[in-house]
Amino acid sequence: MSDSTPNPDRLNGLAALAPEPEAGRDAMTTQPSGTLYGGAQRFKVGTFAKLGEQVQSFFGRYVDSDDAFVACFGVPTAASVASLRERLRASLQRAPLEDVRVDFEDGYGPHGDDEEDAHARLVGEALAEKRTSGWPQRTGVRVRALESGTAKRALRTLALVVDTMVASGWRPGREPFRVTIPKVTHLQEIAMAARALERLEVDHGLPERSFVLEAMVETPEALLDREGRVPLVLWPSMARGRMSALHFGAFDYLSSLGVPARSQSLDHSACLHARAVLALGASRAGVEVSDGTFLEIPVGPHREAIAGSLEDQENQEIVQRALRHHAERVRRQLAEGYAQGWDLHPGQVVSRRAALLTAYVEGRDDVLRRMNGFLSAGARAARSGTAFDDAASARALLATLRRGVRLGLDDADLVAAFLGLEVDDLLRAPLLELPKRCRRSP
Repeated sequence: MSDSTPNPDRLNGLAALAPEPEAGRDAMTTQPSGTLYGGAQRFKVGTFAKLGEQVQSFFGRYVDSDDAFVACFGVPTAASVASLRERLRASLQRAPLEDVRVDFEDGYGPHGDDEEDAHARLVGEALAEKRTSGWPQRTGVRVRALESGTAKRALRTLALVVDTMVASGWRPGREPFRVTIPKVTHLQEIAMAARALERLEVDHGLPERSFVLEAMVETPEALLDREGRVPLVLWPSMARGRMSALHFGAFDYLSSLGVPARSQSLDHSACLHARAVLALGASRAGVEVSDGTFLEIPVGPHREAIAGSLEDQENQEIVQRALRHHAERVRRQLAEGYAQGWDLHPGQVVSRRAALLTAYVEGRDDVLRRMNGFLSAGARAARSGTAFDDAASARALLATLRRGVRLGLDDADLVAAFLGLEVDDLLRAPLLELPKRCRRSP
C-alpha cells in the first residue's frame, strides 16, 4: 500500500505553477459616475472652470430648498432632507466635474478644415491649463469616426490637440488622457487608433500609455459579425493594451436598426439586449463600460423669465421634472450594473450625483451591517438577518462602500471606524485580507 503522506516538495512544486496575485487597482481611481460631453467649438482656456461653476450654480438655482430637493429626487426613508441636500452641495463643490470629453463628432457638427484646426488648437490650450481644485479627474477628446471618409480629419484633429497640449505645458497626470473613437465597425479602426497614440507618445517623448482608447459601441457590426461572433470582445487585443472603456451609443445604434426617432430610448428592447452584451463583453475584456445619454435636457422654455413670474414657475417645473426623470434613469443604470453614463448638460451632473447619493443612503445601513457580519466571521460565509453573504456578495458590498467614499457620499473615517479598519485598508486592501487587519477579533 502506498504512503499517503503528502510530499512537501511535490506540493510546493504544484503551488509554484500558480500565477502571482495581481495588484489591486487603486480604489481611489475607480471609474467616474458620469462623463460630461461638450462640443469642441465651446472650449477654450477657462471653459473647464466655467463648467464647474455652472454645475454649482445650477444646484443653487433649481435645488435651492429642501422642498425642491424632494420634488426632484425624493428622499430615502428616515433620511434627513436637509442633510442630504447639504451633502449633495458639498459633493458638487468638492468635485463639480468627474470626467469631461471634448467632442469633435456629433456634438461638434460640420466645420471647414481651417475652422476645425483652429478649434483643435484652442482645445489643446484649454486641456493644458493649470489644474485647479475643481478640475475633472479625467479629460479627453472624441474625434470623428476612423472610417475612410473622416479618418484623415480625425487623426489631424487629434494630432493638433496633442501637439498644442504638449507645447502649452501639458504632461501626463495620475489618469491618462482619453481618446474616444465613435462608430467602430472594423477591428482595423481600433488598430489604427492605437498606432496613432503610440506615434504621438514617441514624437513627444511621453511615457508609454500616456494616452488610452475608449471605443463606442453604436453599430450592429460591433455586436455581431457575419460569423455570429461578438467583435467588441476582440477590440482590447487590437488596441495593444490601450483600451480603457467601451461606451454605448444608444441612438446611433437604434437608428442603424431603423427604429423611428419617436420610439428611441435607452429602455428600447434593442438597447436592453445591446447593453447586456456590452456589459458582458466589457467584463470579459477587463475594461470599463459606460451607458448612453438621456436626451431630456433640464432647460426651461423661457430664457429671460423674471424671478417669481408664471414663466419662472413654469421653468422650475419643467427643469425639476427633467431632473427627476434623469435621476430615475441613473438609478436604473446602477441597478443594472452600469456605474457610469454620459451627460449632455451641467444640470445632469447634479441629478446624477443626487441619484447616486439617494441610492447609496437608502442602502447604506444594510450594506454596513452585512459587511460587518462578513468581516466578523473572518471572511467566511455569514448570515446577517435574512441576508446570506459569501465572498461574491461581500465584494459588491465593499465596492459600494468604496465608491460612496470616493464620490464624497460618505465619510471614510466613519465607515472605517464602524468596520474596525484603517481608512487605507478600507479603500485599498484585498477583501480577504480585511479580517486580518480589523482592530477587533473576528
